Amino acid sequence: MFYMLFKSLHIFVAIAWLLGLLVCGVLLRTRDMSAPAEQQYIFNSRIALIARNICLWWVMPVMTLALIAGIYMTVVAGWWHMHWVFIKLSCAALLVVLAIFQARTARLWQQNPMVLPPSWLGLGIPLTLVLGIALLYLAFSKPI
Repeated sequence: MFYMLFKSLHIFVAIAWLLGLLVCGVLLRTRDMSAPAEQQYIFNSRIALIARNICLWWVMPVMTLALIAGIYMTVVAGWWHMHWVFIKLSCAALLVVLAIFQARTARLWQQNPMVLPPSWLGLGIPLTLVLGIALLYLAFSKPI
């Protein structure tokens, strides 16, 4: 009974984690280059505040819950010897690094709204999609 509870919690918060990473990634790529400097400053500071709040109050808590539930299920079920666990842990580790990088970028952007985040940060969006599909596939296809 507890296993199914943790599995459903794990899948639910993993989806919320991926959605939060996608939303934060899109917000960090949002720019308004056609407006005057004063309006750009206001726009950028608001977007930076929203991105930072999403990172701190949405992404980080659901990421923690997803990791705790996943590790609990792995320990209880004794899956440490299966190869797919290491694939899933590698994907999750990459997403944790991406989440930390997005939170750091949002904090720095909030401190100075006129210095835009790096443009290559947009690569986090397809990376999140690919790793998220891999993680959810492994979550649904592993043994019960």
